[in-house]
Amino acid sequence: MKKTVLKKINMQLLVLLAMAASLLTISACNDDDDMDDMGPDENIIELAEGTPSLSTLVTAIVAADLTATLEGDGPFTVFAPTNDAFNDLPDGVLAYLLDNPSELAAVLQYHVVSGKVMSSDLSTGTVATLNGNIEVNVGSGVTINGTANVTTADVEATNGVVHIIDEVLIPAGFELPPTDDIIELAQGTSNLSTLVTALTTADLVTTLQGDGPFTVFAPTNDAFENLPEGVLDYLLDNPAELAEILQYHVVSGSVLSTDLSSGVVATLNGDIDIDVSSGVVINGSATVVNADIKATNGVVHIIDEVLIPEGFVADKIVTIASATESLSTLVTALSLFPDLLETLDGNGPFTVFAPTNEAFAGLLAAIGQSDLNDIPESVVRKILEYHVISGAEVFSTDLTDGQTATTVSGEDITVSLDGGVFISGSEVSTADVDALNGVVHIIDDVMVPPSIAPVVGTIVAPAYFNKDFSTLIAAVEAADEDILSVLLGTGTGDGLTLFAPTNAAFEAAGITELPDGATLSAVLKYHVIDGIVYAADLPTTGVGASAIESLGGTFYLSNKGTGVGVFINGSTQVTITDIQGSNGVVHVIDRTILPPANNIVEIAQSFDPDEFTQLVAAVARTSGEATDLLAALSGEGDYTVFAPTDAAFQALLDTDASWDTVDDIPLATLTAVLQHHVIASARVFSSDLATGAATTLNGDINIDATAGTITDGSGAAANLSGDASLLNVLATNGVIHVIDKVLLP
Repeated sequence: MKKTVLKKINMQLLVLLAMAASLLTISACNDDDDMDDMGPDENIIELAEGTPSLSTLVTAIVAADLTATLEGDGPFTVFAPTNDAFNDLPDGVLAYLLDNPSELAAVLQYHVVSGKVMSSDLSTGTVATLNGNIEVNVGSGVTINGTANVTTADVEATNGVVHIIDEVLIPAGFELPPTDDIIELAQGTSNLSTLVTALTTADLVTTLQGDGPFTVFAPTNDAFENLPEGVLDYLLDNPAELAEILQYHVVSGSVLSTDLSSGVVATLNGDIDIDVSSGVVINGSATVVNADIKATNGVVHIIDEVLIPEGFVADKIVTIASATESLSTLVTALSLFPDLLETLDGNGPFTVFAPTNEAFAGLLAAIGQSDLNDIPESVVRKILEYHVISGAEVFSTDLTDGQTATTVSGEDITVSLDGGVFISGSEVSTADVDALNGVVHIIDDVMVPPSIAPVVGTIVAPAYFNKDFSTLIAAVEAADEDILSVLLGTGTGDGLTLFAPTNAAFEAAGITELPDGATLSAVLKYHVIDGIVYAADLPTTGVGASAIESLGGTFYLSNKGTGVGVFINGSTQVTITDIQGSNGVVHVIDRTILPPANNIVEIAQSFDPDEFTQLVAAVARTSGEATDLLAALSGEGDYTVFAPTDAAFQALLDTDASWDTVDDIPLATLTAVLQHHVIASARVFSSDLATGAATTLNGDINIDATAGTITDGSGAAANLSGDASLLNVLATNGVIHVIDKVLLP
């Protein structure tokens, strides 16, 4: 048995030796051919491992578990990126791929073509790889996908060929891993620059650079610009509130749009409502315009609207008031003062007590006006400023009974909590209307500042609250004496009577600028009677005017009865009567009345223009005579003088060649002529003139009140001056009317 086995072994050895001898003979015969055409002796993997510039590729092949494949029979054509090509990938991409073998394998397979394709076999066109198509162009070298260049071609391996390239090929549709965190992503997106500014201001940059992950709904620059006017500036000036807004845009976790479903999603600052029925819409109006932008620490969805958390106030005080129908009168009043409106639209904070439309209607009724535009703007402004506290946001919970606070007007308001919340007597009907720049409390009555309150209802009110009397009020305030206190009093009895001149009345009297305080005091008291005199109580007058005693002296009233009118000092007409006040009555006049300071002679001597030199000289000639007109017209009395101008006297002198001046006229004749111009014991104003005869110191003259003429004793007619300023010139002892002809007895 053993012998048989040995025989078999020996036979096998003989066969093996024979085969070896045969192989050696064949080898010896082919040595010369191998020396002339040595083929590759490394497969693709071995070739790459032996090429230093392909070490990163080798690492990637190993990480993607493709070593066995590329060591296989193939054949394969590999476009092999250099180390530099891998290094040129965006930061973090290579590390990401090495950490994600399946995605790395997909990228590497995009570099492998089945079969051995030499560069000379390539032509311009599409070539299929193991993971999609590449575009090859051989017009100038070999370029792949338009940018990757073959730098070393046709490096053959035992199982294919390698072409070394200078760029990593990325398959179409392959999503590169994110390399930026959320902040870096926003910083690199031009239409998110406002968001970046906001995140920086709100001190949220570090948070959103953290590990997260976060989902951020990122408003565009336009979204921020579309916020109500001033809101963005306000938020940037108030980082804490800005942070709350921004946190309302952040969801914890990385949530792609495909993960969203309709419903409520919790943010870092409250819930938002998501609707995915048509795109992605948030809170009913904000639309996701660019979804699923991945970051290293989450995902960003760009939206077209800034999200506002429920309860957050997105408007300033002026905007809130403008949108509140019951505050439209307040808004109209504020609009009269652009600077005040601009202030209340600023950052504040402010506390505003806002009267309703009904409150303003009540104020107008109380002050006897029908429209805010009738009230002087200075008064409206003072009232408005009395409703504003600057530099504080005072909620109703901050109020205490008896508390006071200084308003913008400089006057204090007082709080009462007895039976409700009352501010200076006005009840708060709606409290704590929050605004971006403060708080609004709606009140039922307009609060009247303490400095104005005493005026309401008095005889001062019709003028104080009407812009047509602003000059009168300015005069009261500028007078040396405390005329306002006088007008708010009741005099020595039950009240006062005020003849109130309008602004136009001051101009009619030639007062375009207020005189000194002493003059104003005298003028204003001249318009006030100590006592209540209604229109029905005014005395009717006959030939002359009735003397009326005022606080500033005597003025003269002409009252010819119904249809004629009531005049003071001849030129001032009473236009409105019997405006009732709590302390008297007001009559409106159309010309400011001025108390006289000079007698008739002094007025003639100083008259401007200088028209009465001849009259003054003529009167002076009577001095010391039995009929001393100079003394009479310089003394006390009630005279009416028709005063001829120098031109009128010159016409008289021209009637006698021997008369060069009034000194040439015989004294007796001159005295008689002068007496014919004087009505004694009566002040006859132009408003008193009646057609008919009037007795002078020397005979009668005939007056035609309609024509404005005076016929003298000789039958010649003189014309009263057509200039109103040359009629009714009041003196301490009478009145002067200028005429154009010397009257002859």
